[in-house]
Amino acid sequence: MLVRISRVSSKGQIVIPQVIRAKLKIKEGDLFLFIPLSHDLILLKRISFDTEDYKKFTEELVEELKKLRVQIKKEIIDKALKNLIKKYQENE
Repeated sequence: MLVRISRVSSKGQIVIPQVIRAKLKIKEGDLFLFIPLSHDLILLKRISFDTEDYKKFTEELVEELKKLRVQIKKEIIDKALKNLIKKYQENE
């Protein structure tokens, strides 16, 4: 697993390390979805729901949640993410 740490600048900017940008094929203009939790944040690159990357991500998320003893089905995550993205796209 590729893990890096980045600081927030005084302007609220976060630099995504180059090695991660390259691995995830992140380029200028890509959009990201921020999902605030109580004291944490989920950051998602907006990807199509029909891609293998998305399917792999949600499967890995379900597995990570199970490790935290949170039982949730992949279908629920799919529905929740689709609803959130739709909501935020309507507000753009």
